[in-house]
Amino acid sequence: MKQKNKVMVAVDFSEESCNALRFASKTAERENADMVILDVLTEHLRDPAYAMPYTFRPPILDFWKRQMEERLSVMVARCVPKTVSRSIIVQAGDSVAKEIVNVADESRCSLIIIARKHMSRMSYLLRGNLIFAVVRDAPCPVIVLHPSAGKEHTESEWGREHKAA
Repeated sequence: MKQKNKVMVAVDFSEESCNALRFASKTAERENADMVILDVLTEHLRDPAYAMPYTFRPPILDFWKRQMEERLSVMVARCVPKTVSRSIIVQAGDSVAKEIVNVADESRCSLIIIARKHMSRMSYLLRGNLIFAVVRDAPCPVIVLHPSAGKEHTESEWGREHKAA
């Protein structure tokens, strides 16, 4: 028996990831696929004052996982039709890209959808390129949505953007 396709979307509660969630839900509905909705908590935070890593203790990590699961449930209820089968995963790890790839592999996803954000060149240098790492290591195809994907343009916005260019 053929396994049902799964579409995974990684979210971080930004406007871009909300658009990715909407796109993924439409894709899953059209393809009659299940959805895997992932949020990654990084276990290590860096204190900018001391450049020292801070590791969450298990009770604190569990608290944040529950908080993120609740926030995701609210977001999913608004954006994903009830007809689409879905699972919500909040994963903790050192690298967001590695966790996205690992969850996609373990869940046997057939597609990953991820949103690209506007970042300065300095941010790319300091934080690295998450999208590149996911595309390079993913066990399945990856759709990368442009930051403006999902935004509806009015006629006046369209004119303003092209006059400025």
